[in-house]
Amino acid sequence: MLDINFVPQVIKQCFNVAEELKKFSLTFKIDPNLIDFKILNIYTFLVHLDGKKELLNTHTMHYLEEDQYYNSGDFHFIQNFDIKIFPKNEHFDVALKISENCDEARLFFYQDDILHDDEEFFEKVLHLVENHLVLHRVILRKNTKRNAQIIEQIKQKIHHKTPYPLSIVVERASFTPSIQPYFVFVPKEEYKDYKQEFKHAYFAVNIDDTILKYYQGVESKSGRDVFGKFVEGERGDIKDLDMPDFNKEDAVLEQQEGCVVIKSLVDAYVSYRENKILFFKEKILDNVKTYNIPMLLGGVDKQISLEIMASDPSKDAIASGVVLEANAINIKGSIGSNVVLRAKNIDIEGQTHQNTKIFAHKAKILLHKGYLVADFAEVGSVDSGSIESEKIFVSYCNGGRLFGNEIKIAELENNNKITFNSKIHLQNISGEYNEIVFYSFINEKTKELAEVLKHKKEQLAEKGKVLFAKYQKMTNFTIKYQRTIDQIKSADDKMQAQMLQNKGIRDIFYRYNLALKESKRLKKELLEFESLLKNTSISMMQLDDEVLGAQVFCDGSWGVETQLCYQREYPKNMTKNLIVEKGFKGNYQLDKKTRDFIVF
Repeated sequence: MLDINFVPQVIKQCFNVAEELKKFSLTFKIDPNLIDFKILNIYTFLVHLDGKKELLNTHTMHYLEEDQYYNSGDFHFIQNFDIKIFPKNEHFDVALKISENCDEARLFFYQDDILHDDEEFFEKVLHLVENHLVLHRVILRKNTKRNAQIIEQIKQKIHHKTPYPLSIVVERASFTPSIQPYFVFVPKEEYKDYKQEFKHAYFAVNIDDTILKYYQGVESKSGRDVFGKFVEGERGDIKDLDMPDFNKEDAVLEQQEGCVVIKSLVDAYVSYRENKILFFKEKILDNVKTYNIPMLLGGVDKQISLEIMASDPSKDAIASGVVLEANAINIKGSIGSNVVLRAKNIDIEGQTHQNTKIFAHKAKILLHKGYLVADFAEVGSVDSGSIESEKIFVSYCNGGRLFGNEIKIAELENNNKITFNSKIHLQNISGEYNEIVFYSFINEKTKELAEVLKHKKEQLAEKGKVLFAKYQKMTNFTIKYQRTIDQIKSADDKMQAQMLQNKGIRDIFYRYNLALKESKRLKKELLEFESLLKNTSISMMQLDDEVLGAQVFCDGSWGVETQLCYQREYPKNMTKNLIVEKGFKGNYQLDKKTRDFIVF
């Protein structure tokens, strides 16, 4: 509940609700953002061409509710409302926007994580929708179907995790504006990581994948816009677009319901520009450079494999700035700077540059200096490179940064930082100044869950502060006027009636009862928030407990100045360190009870 109290008022026959709310705000000096209203009655008037107004009743309401009458063009509608103005309980960061042709109204949500899949939230949204439509003077018709569609849209937005700000359609006109014909380049639209304009990129397709969709133009249809104004449909200047050129051996044109599609007959990468569909079908590449090979995107989930080699051994197999994505990428040769590779399986028989970025399910690299994210990584040598993976096997590691659940290293040299949460097997540490970190939040799923819980805790804490402040204010109000209320209650009926005739006393009595009721509700809500906050904190601590019991095995020497470190985030930041004694033989475990390093 927002910090405002006033006696609700009913205003009848409002033609312009926005103006009435503004007038109320100015009269009583109340912030308009703290005022809410509810529609009690709707009066719909049919206005004839001669200006005569007719109030619709049960016998004439079909002019508004039945399309065949509503879409007649010899009258228009206006609506008046009886409204009840009362203090706003909750503020939502939303806005209603009407389309340019007035054929659609959308409600935009700007506040992150505001949507919820429950009946209470649906009721709040439907109230918001109706109020915003009225404030914009949109004509209200039967809302049963509209409300069901709004709720379904909310559920779909939640299901698909649509990013904010987002919008839902809350009203559609019977009038349809003309739509010009257009093409949709499907692979580009479906590209999940498409965040910038790749001007000359090609996108992966498999046989029978849709490359292009062509939607024919639609002529406008007569009807009423969202404000109830009749709009005559006009025959627009709609001309069909020329179909793009493409090799008939590579693609085929098909007619489908609602559109024409062009489907691929080959596994390839495609581009659409200058009304042409271009195909890149090469799978074996040599000395790849940005000027001889385009950016190849979207191939991770497609059945396309790339073989790349360096016929000129003095040059990189993949030169600087190249971006490649495929189901599998096999490279014989080295990789230049600022190269990005994505695939389910990557095999590199060569060296990666320190600015190389590689993302894979399974990766095998001879010499790694860059940045690798994978589920399983097998690397011959790590030279100042970084690896994030569920499972990691490295033959030789010097100056590396490794993050994983299970890690096995044959030879550990100098200045490495190995962060893990389950098991490390070291055959030998021949170098010095290595750090082994016991830490729960290694993989992306755990990190994301921790962030979600952290964000949830912060939101709960912030809401709890607001609720407590409101609860205190309500409590202080009841304490302040408790004596007055006791006097009213202790008086006989006649005296009570006389006392309540006084506007000031009557207002205190009304506000006291409101505050009492609100303070009880707030107290209950505070207890619920406290429980949620406690459970969230417990969940965060349980996540941080996952590293307890983690083990480090070392078959040979522990090297010089090898440091074990335990990092904990919850319930508060904590670090424990241990320098392994020179010449020590044995293994270490993070004890589940004491959270100390123990030898086993």
